[in-house]
This record gives sequence, C-alpha cells and structure tokens, in this order.
Amino acid sequence: MKLRNRLLLLGVLALCGCVFQVPPKLRPLLPPAPPVRPTVSVAFDKEGNRLLAGTFIQSIKVGDRSVESAGGTDAFVAKLDRSGKVVWLQRFGGKDNEGITGLAVDAKGDVVIGGKVQGEVDFAGQALRPQLRGPQQRALFAAKLDASGKTLWVRELAIANDSAVVDVAVAPDGKIAAGVGAVGPLLVQGKPLVSMGESISLGELTAEGGQAGPTTVLFAAGPIACAHSPCAAGAALNGFCNWCVGSICVQDPYCCNTAWDAQCVSEVATICGQRCDCNVCQQGQSINAYACPCVGSVCAQDPYCCLHGWDAQCVSEVATFCGTPCR
Repeated sequence: MKLRNRLLLLGVLALCGCVFQVPPKLRPLLPPAPPVRPTVSVAFDKEGNRLLAGTFIQSIKVGDRSVESAGGTDAFVAKLDRSGKVVWLQRFGGKDNEGITGLAVDAKGDVVIGGKVQGEVDFAGQALRPQLRGPQQRALFAAKLDASGKTLWVRELAIANDSAVVDVAVAPDGKIAAGVGAVGPLLVQGKPLVSMGESISLGELTAEGGQAGPTTVLFAAGPIACAHSPCAAGAALNGFCNWCVGSICVQDPYCCNTAWDAQCVSEVATICGQRCDCNVCQQGQSINAYACPCVGSVCAQDPYCCLHGWDAQCVSEVATFCGTPCR
C-alpha cells in the first residue's frame, strides 16, 4: 500500500510538471542603521560635586531639570552637588549635530569640555562659527566653563570627519591637553595634518585657551590597497582597504567574506553615496577613489573629493593633478 501511494504521488507530480529544486542561496538582508544613542562623560570637582557632559537627541532630563534639542543632536553639561541635586544644566547646539566627547575639571572647579559641532553654535555668549566644506565634516573644539556654568572661552581645534572624537585633561598648572582620534583627513588651522587613514594626535592649550604648542601626531596608519576596484565585480575585498568597502561590508558581509558581486558594486552608490563613473569635470556626488587613475590622483591630494562630494574645487584640481583641464 505504501509503495502504491508513492507511485501515485510520483505520477501526479509528473503530470503537473512539478519539479523540486534546491532553493538558491539568498544574500543576507541589510540591517537597519543603528539608532542615535546618548553618550556621557563624568568627573568630580575638588568639593565632590559631580559633572556630567555628553550628547543627546530630542530631549534629556537630569534630576528635576530638562532641556530640548534645537535640532539633530545637541551637547549638554550638568553639575550636581554631593546629594545629587542639580546645580545647573547647560545645553549647547544648533539646527545641526553637536556633541561632547571629553570632560575634565581643573583645580579651581572650572569645567573643560571637548567635542564636535556641525554648524554655528552659541556657547552662552561665546560663538563658534566653523567653516566646513560639506555636511560630513565637523569642527572639533575645546571650551571652558566656570564653576557656575558660565562659558569662559571656546576654541576650534581642527576639522575632521564625523567619526572623530576629542578628549581633554587638565594638568596641575592648568594647562589643557586635547587628544583627537580621527579616521580620514585632519585639518589643523586650515592645513592638513593627516590626509587619510586612522590617526591619534595631541595638542596643548593654556588655561586661557591659547595655543601652548604644536599639535603632534602620535599615531597614523594609512589604508591598505584594495585588490581590485570596488566599482567592478571580483573577489571578496578586505574591509580595511577603503572606507567605502568597509561601510559596505559592515552591512553586507558577503562582499568581504565570499565575493564582491554586482550587488556589492551597486552598494557603492546606495551605501557610500559614491559614483563609479569618471566624469571628473562634473560636480556632484563623491567619486570612488578606485574608479579611475585621475580620481585617485585628485583624492590622494584632496581626500574630500572622494569622501564627501566632487565639488568645484575638485573639478579645478583635475588640471593640476591629472594634467587634463576641464573645459
């Protein structure tokens, strides 16, 4: 009986033309972008008061006080007494993204903060107006507040990409050390200190916010070369060879573990926001550094063009770095 049932089933399948096939291997789905999370740094002053500083989005409540974001992410600094009661709470931010990543307290109880801003910010009467070339850049800063929360000074330290972080420390004599960790270009006083790769640098300020010495690069590592252009299908690529490759492989590991296929190539545009053409005389999105030799030559001297946008300055640099002027 069992054999007869099996034969009948095979006959039905043959008549309907049904064919069982092993399903193809599916590519992994791209995960959603991680949400913005608040960050905080903590410190104590000599009287045992607690200082909090960090980054928030929408609103934040510290003790019985709360503040609203002016737009994007904002920075906050709060002082609590030994019993946990809020003494003061300050918010710094504009319509763009700002945040604090470093906090320290000096012997007088003055508060030193370090962080980054995307647009113009009023630090309670002390304005910071960075000159940024594009939306992915940030101005790194250090500022000092007195024990009552009043801003004493604010100073721009450098221009870097959004991923950069700043930490601060205060010496017994009041001198301030500012450490910067960055990936990609780092501009100090308008001049490139680091062009590409990862870097850690250290600068010193006086207690009054003046420059106490030159900014020193403690560590710098350039990216390794990609085995082939991300704009062409081929073997799996190393995620450390190019920031765009790394961004793709975080969301689509197949590209660095199995093969760099047509979907990986398409993600150069969708994930990295880069073009794969070589229309170097056309302004627009950034172009992948491996798209063609001319793009690589321009971006070696001006990384902005491959990181953030192929603007008018990039077009003008084609004549200088490629030897072929745009008409």
